[in-house]
Amino acid sequence: MNDPRCGPIMIPRTAKPSVVSGFTIIELLVSITVVGLLTALILPAVQRVRESSRNTDCRNRLHQFGLAMHEHEAAHRAFPTSRNVALRITEFIAGSPAYWKCPSDHRFDDGGSYTSYLVNNGVVLDGYNPTISYYPRGLRDNGFSIDPPWPIPSRDTKASEIIDGLSNTVAVAERLLIPPTDGHVTEAELLADPRRYFWRLPSSYADIDALISDCRGNRLSLYPIVSYTSGAIFGFGYDHTLGPNEFACTGSGSHGDGPIYYYINPASSEHAGHVNVLMGDGSVRSVADSVELTVWRAIGTRNGNETVGEF
Repeated sequence: MNDPRCGPIMIPRTAKPSVVSGFTIIELLVSITVVGLLTALILPAVQRVRESSRNTDCRNRLHQFGLAMHEHEAAHRAFPTSRNVALRITEFIAGSPAYWKCPSDHRFDDGGSYTSYLVNNGVVLDGYNPTISYYPRGLRDNGFSIDPPWPIPSRDTKASEIIDGLSNTVAVAERLLIPPTDGHVTEAELLADPRRYFWRLPSSYADIDALISDCRGNRLSLYPIVSYTSGAIFGFGYDHTLGPNEFACTGSGSHGDGPIYYYINPASSEHAGHVNVLMGDGSVRSVADSVELTVWRAIGTRNGNETVGEF
């Protein structure tokens, strides 16, 4: 605009404020929250995928275990159940001792030649009887393994002795690894991983139901797992007296810290809510922790003539 008296009139311009780029505190907090939510959603999914892969690997190893057992049966006309199964089938399958460990077990990388896969010793039917020996073996001689009363030695199992049928009888199942510890397991370790170790109970038990009741609700302390007893667990196997992923217990009585003969040792794993089992016919099944105890016991005996329900 021009003024004839004063010349051009200058109209001042308002200066624009400088803009500083960056996050405000609120934007930063929102971003952190979003990242946290995404992590919370994605991480469990990643963990599930990894565990699914480990579980598949574990099932495959168990299947190979079964193939080797059947190779042994074809060669020797009996399944290798009387002594350490894992060591006796090495001639029929390639693989180091580490191959017999389930990768889902967080103790998988620990040293030692022990295995996640134990032979089925059946169902304990009665309690401690000192007139027979440490353990009334004749009263649990109903599993995939043949375990007659002491002092009769155990022997391998013929296919014809699985009266209930190979497809209805568990041969081998997972059991959490018990590394040789020489008894040096702290109370904190025991409480953090209570299904891995054996619990000491208040006394010996003539009644198996009393032993089961105390194992579920009156456990005292760790039963020292020294190298000998680790070897015993490695060779003895597990049983179907209690359901999957329940506690393992031994009656103390007068046995002190000696070898474990008198015990209940359930199948166990670190899978989400189940254990994997190898049936006598070589198939691998996943059995939920919530399986009916009657069904679990039925598939745990070779000669009970039970009706096996869904599992």
